[in-house]
Amino acid sequence: METESPEQIATATATATRPTSAEVVAKFNELRAKYYTTKGYMVSTIPGSIAQEFIDSNPASIWNETYNSYASDKVPILCATVVVDVFGHEFKVRFDRPFKPEHRSEFETYFGFGGHCCGYTDKRIIACFPCCPPDLNVVDLLTAVAAPHESSIDIDIDIDEAYVKSVLALLVLGGYVKYWDAYYEFSAWFASFNMFPEADVKVKDVLLPYIFEHMHCGGGDGGGGGGGESENSSASDRF
Repeated sequence: METESPEQIATATATATRPTSAEVVAKFNELRAKYYTTKGYMVSTIPGSIAQEFIDSNPASIWNETYNSYASDKVPILCATVVVDVFGHEFKVRFDRPFKPEHRSEFETYFGFGGHCCGYTDKRIIACFPCCPPDLNVVDLLTAVAAPHESSIDIDIDIDEAYVKSVLALLVLGGYVKYWDAYYEFSAWFASFNMFPEADVKVKDVLLPYIFEHMHCGGGDGGGGGGGESENSSASDRF
């Protein structure tokens, strides 16, 4: 009688304990109901080396002067829009960066500088995520990867790490939640199925690389349109 190797047993066990598509959809909708509000938008600071590379590798013409009352009502900032593909759909993300320093707490807090603009750099980029979700069917988005023309909550889809990263990206880039707790709760939920090596999956390690791997520069107004839930700000949660 042929016996299974430890590797085969481990693989079979991991596969058996992975969530179903119905469970993923249910958890997505649970977090959406728990962490969505019509106000504000989430923001995240792009790591310095990645921000520098993005600025250097794109023409200055992608940046437009604009006013953002959450940064300053007196001094303009620069913004650019990128388009990120998630499950075959395009989602806009706005990048904000300083145009010139302003010694006011609103400006310093928004861009994560210290008092009197300590640490100021015009290479600081803040990613601003959508303030409201698109008119798309979440079930179709989360299951169309398996059967584009036959989406169903009952489809047995291949839920691997790449799929999980796309689901986390959809949650944030789609504007379905307004608090980073939703992202971390979802990543911890996937970690309970051994989908990630650890429950505390950092935004800078997963979501931001995903954005830069799946994006291209786009036109128009992207990102949010209200106050930001952020990772560095003392007034809100920022990642």
